[in-house]
Amino acid sequence: MFLCVLTDWFSNQEPQVKAAIIIGSVTLVTVCLGFFIKDYLIPIRLEKRKAKIERVSVFRNYRTPLKDSALSFKRRLDEIFRTRAHILWKDNPANDFYNYKLISTNYRLCSLLGWIYAFRKEESYLQVPSKKLRKQIMVQLDAFSTSLADGQGVEMDVAKRLLVLLNIDAANLQEGVVEKFSVEIDHLIQKAIASENKHVLAEASEENHDAFLSSLTTLIKDQLKREVDQGQLRELNVIDEASIRLGLIYRDWQQGIGDLMIKERGKDNGRSYDVISFREFENMIVSADTSGQLWLNRTMRLFENLDVSRDNRADNRIDQLKRISVSLGKLITALDKCKL
Repeated sequence: MFLCVLTDWFSNQEPQVKAAIIIGSVTLVTVCLGFFIKDYLIPIRLEKRKAKIERVSVFRNYRTPLKDSALSFKRRLDEIFRTRAHILWKDNPANDFYNYKLISTNYRLCSLLGWIYAFRKEESYLQVPSKKLRKQIMVQLDAFSTSLADGQGVEMDVAKRLLVLLNIDAANLQEGVVEKFSVEIDHLIQKAIASENKHVLAEASEENHDAFLSSLTTLIKDQLKREVDQGQLRELNVIDEASIRLGLIYRDWQQGIGDLMIKERGKDNGRSYDVISFREFENMIVSADTSGQLWLNRTMRLFENLDVSRDNRADNRIDQLKRISVSLGKLITALDKCKL
């Protein structure tokens, strides 16, 4: 109604008045629009642009050390597999060279876990060039974490080895039986070695061997419907077949080690965290304060007394390090695509 009245009023005005009203209205709208763009839209756009530049800068400041750390660890693994398998052997001379190689190998892994931990902590502040590249990076970080932590394949491998020894075809078993059997075997193995703090079943005492075999006969009867006795299992070398050394570093351990390896720095420097130096790392190893050593020992188990120069079915760490090397290569490639 009001609009109709206003239209009628405007149509009855003199041409000069109409022109003045139009010019005034256009001027008013232009001024208001100018203030709106200048005082509202432009500052918002500039603020968003500034925030994006800052997030890109944060990503750049993590991308480089993360990539360099992954490269450093991968080069050490390549060195071990190609020419220097002996640097991790048990009977190495107790001199500076072999001591350095062992500690620096562990440092390279721990520092990488530190950079990954810092990267994930500040993930919300990072601006990766594209969603596709961001997904690639996160997928490879997860793959690396899995290669350190996942031992399910070993459990299944042990179960399948025992099925072969017992001449049982897994295809003839009901769905899920082999998987359940593998989990129960691992439980028996862990029970046998935990009380004596051993790495593998073969290192346990005869008493614990007997307890393991006794429990295993019951397990085989209940789940596989096969009657066997301890003597038969010993003749089949079940103890050796079930003795596989692991170097698993569980995901929560990885985060704890990463947390141990980082130190805060001012955000004015482009990122909030750095990783401790090799000097600080080695000082932690020899320190009277053993709180940090607990975490470092959890990564050291991946390298202690390791011989990658031979095909050793009893040491899963060899295949584990190969998987780690592959995942590192893919992570480095993904980070390489994000050059800014």
